[in-house]
Amino acid sequence: TWFTSYGVEVLGVKENVVFCMITATALLFVVFALLAGMIGTRAGRKRTILVGLAVFLADLVALALFRLPSLMWLFLAVAGIAWALINVNSITIVWELARGNRVGTYTGLYYFASAAAQISSPPALGLVIDRIGMAALFPSALVFMALAALLMLGVRRGESSEATPA
Repeated sequence: TWFTSYGVEVLGVKENVVFCMITATALLFVVFALLAGMIGTRAGRKRTILVGLAVFLADLVALALFRLPSLMWLFLAVAGIAWALINVNSITIVWELARGNRVGTYTGLYYFASAAAQISSPPALGLVIDRIGMAALFPSALVFMALAALLMLGVRRGESSEATPA
């Protein structure tokens, strides 16, 4: 939602270039989604998510510090790979946590929380940007991804039976 404004205002690039930049994230997510699932099954979902979160956090630091359009492509591509490691394995942990006929309920709760975050984060970030400026985009994301990593550290179940426990 805010990346187009960031690209135009902070990076000084045209909207169509910003669109292509952010497409790198989606493209790499799609390319790595299947591999992320296989890695999660073999290495452990929690471990895979934590690696994805660590890579994403490092990537957000780089995005906040290096405001060069030429580097944004690389950083946004890395974000897509990290997001695949996180996202693909998150829903599978939820399914493993749900026992028996509760899979539908847990899936509904997962998507409810995900949609609530998608709905509430743009206006909340808008308030931060109004007060601090557009450069707050990636540092704000960094705070919430760090919170996600802390919460993930508390997960104790949900691993695949094939995985080595983290």
